[in-house]
Amino acid sequence: MTSGRIDSGPDTAEAPPADVTAELEQARRERDAAVSKLDQRNHRRQQRHRFRRWFVGFLVALTAILIPVTVTTAWTHRTVLNTDQYVKTVGPLANDPAVTSALARIATDQVFSALDPQVKIKQALPPQAGFLAVPITNGVKGFVQDQVNKALNTEQFANLWTTANRVAHQTLVKVLNGDSKAVTTSNGQVVLSVVPLINQVLITVQQQASELLGKNITLPQLSGTELPAAACEKIGAALNRPIPSDCGQIPLFPKDKLDQAQRAVRAFNRLTVLLLVLTPLLLIATLVFSPTRRRTLLQLAIGTTLVMVIFRRAVMWLQKDLINTGKPENKEARQAIVHQLLHGYFTVTAWVVGVGLGLVVVALLAGPYRWAVRLRAWVVDGARALVRLTQVAAGRARAGAQSDATTRWVRDHLDLLRIGGAVLALLLVLVLSVSWIWLLVILALLGGYEFWLYRVDQVTRTG
Repeated sequence: MTSGRIDSGPDTAEAPPADVTAELEQARRERDAAVSKLDQRNHRRQQRHRFRRWFVGFLVALTAILIPVTVTTAWTHRTVLNTDQYVKTVGPLANDPAVTSALARIATDQVFSALDPQVKIKQALPPQAGFLAVPITNGVKGFVQDQVNKALNTEQFANLWTTANRVAHQTLVKVLNGDSKAVTTSNGQVVLSVVPLINQVLITVQQQASELLGKNITLPQLSGTELPAAACEKIGAALNRPIPSDCGQIPLFPKDKLDQAQRAVRAFNRLTVLLLVLTPLLLIATLVFSPTRRRTLLQLAIGTTLVMVIFRRAVMWLQKDLINTGKPENKEARQAIVHQLLHGYFTVTAWVVGVGLGLVVVALLAGPYRWAVRLRAWVVDGARALVRLTQVAAGRARAGAQSDATTRWVRDHLDLLRIGGAVLALLLVLVLSVSWIWLLVILALLGGYEFWLYRVDQVTRTG
């Protein structure tokens, strides 16, 4: 007879106690919470890393642009608003034939405008020969221009040129920096007066002017502190001819625009200071925040070099436009002036480009690239070999010198090394424009190199 109890059999597992189930569930929750917290931390770390990478990239781009801007701004400020640097820049123009020829032509036009000798010459000729007044006047004008040109190619004119530029520049800077007492105005224009320079030219041709006017004239000595109109009046009184009150004046800008010009100069001064402070700070911050400073330095060097090259090219285009704009007869003078003014800028920017390229080379050679690692190993091996050979040449490492692979190679290729040193020295002398001092230095280095090879050969043979 079958019992009413049902046997579940041996495969039926007993249910775990309630406390064990609760502990397992708690462990699962803690595990899931830990995993979630770790995922959140990794996500935040990735976000910070991504933000840092984009932020450093922004700093690299900004710094690569600001460095050329700062260099250009600082050079412009120093050249344009610093009187000593400005005079140093334009001073050599007084000895440039193209500039002095143009100045002689302009000064002669001013002188003949003041003298007006054609009327005097026509009055001196018979009525039938009146038509000769124009060619005679032109001939006299050519003679006077030659005399003026000779006067402009003297040390006296060079000194006058420097003084005139210094006084004019100091006056202009005072005006632009807000010193209203230094303002010289004429017909509603802020002007620079070169009347003393014109007067000096008149003094140079005073004898010819006296002959043209038919009487002895004595031109006044101008100090340069007179008002331009008053100085022109003195010259007119000496010539006994009316002289325009705006003679020898270079208009700069309308007087009613003076406030705008002064505000622009103040803003330019502040911008220059700001850039000189901000750009180095940005450069330091970029390298500090960068997780890979070598790569960031490489990016900065490449970016700065490219932007600087673009700036140089833009200035070259501007230079070409300035030279080609104006009267054709003054093109050579404009070319000399523009080249002299911008020579300093091209020199400074060439140094920036050179430093940038140098940093690119250093950053690449210091990188983990296979070719860089191999090259560094070659340099180290070469330096060790050079030290070894120097010790051999000095007699400090005779032992093993004959069996050393490096010294054997040098001994086997001794003639080739000697010829190579001589050829390199000859190329340096032929390619480079060396002075006598540098020629002696090259010869001394060649002699030391040849003696070094001789000592290596002697020691390896007798060691």
